Amino acid sequence: LEGIEALLLVGPKEVFTDAELRVLDRFLVGGGNLFVLYDGFMVDEKDFTREKNPTNLRDFLEHHGILVKEDIVADYSSSQQLTLSTRDGQLLLRDYVYWPEVTKAGLDQSSAITESLHVVTFPWPSSLVIETQNDDKESLDLVKTTLDAFSFSDENIISLHPDDIFKNPGLEQLSIAALVTGTFTPYFEENAEYLSTEKSANLFVVGNSRFVIDEILHAGVANALLVLNAIDVITQDDRLIELRSNISLQRPLPPLTGEEKRMIRMGNIFGLFGVVFILFIVTYARRSHCAKKQSVELSTDN
Repeated sequence: LEGIEALLLVGPKEVFTDAELRVLDRFLVGGGNLFVLYDGFMVDEKDFTREKNPTNLRDFLEHHGILVKEDIVADYSSSQQLTLSTRDGQLLLRDYVYWPEVTKAGLDQSSAITESLHVVTFPWPSSLVIETQNDDKESLDLVKTTLDAFSFSDENIISLHPDDIFKNPGLEQLSIAALVTGTFTPYFEENAEYLSTEKSANLFVVGNSRFVIDEILHAGVANALLVLNAIDVITQDDRLIELRSNISLQRPLPPLTGEEKRMIRMGNIFGLFGVVFILFIVTYARRSHCAKKQSVELSTDN
């Protein structure tokens, strides 16, 4: 990887050989910039089944300061609205909590990577555990859920089907994207000779890769901007971020409470009946008027 300033790994699923991990380790230890979009679980969107990611990159990332947990994150207070098929074949618009929608409140406003973003959606993300700050490295918790989130592992056996939304009383705020900057100790001892003390290395990790697939990006560009901004900031080209800040981004309204959502649904239902009733009254009145007019004309003719 000589001469490469930044390396991006999107959705790694393969088992890396020791030789390949040594190359990655040497790159990061030597002051490189590594970007990893990693899924703790792989989910089949047709039947909502899931399986653990078989890659062995997880231990490597944990050694360097960011653990991607083998779990799936859900957020009750801020989730994507999707049109989903129920088991009986109906298509319904509903809040799908396993696709957290992180708004401005969950995006770190102290970082140029996230301060210009307004909303980023993550399909079935995994949570991160970030190494605490020390003399050699600094860490930033860039993207977080609301306080009404939870995560579950395969042992919980929770269905991801939209008909089976799990109610978990143990709620907390969880990290989905993070950045660690500084001097990284080698994963392989023999790579100590490549340790760079002159140039800080960067490890940027998102506990999800599906958020940048085409189907998701069609809904808005902010997802892609999270990664592009990270590359620009870390490679010190902030000018591109300034240009992108002029792009029209999706700006969501503040998240609604459950009661507010119910009121809006009731308003939509009764509002429709109200419109139909008004149309009925207007139509009836016009017909009555026409009938009376015709009756008067007939009387006059007689």
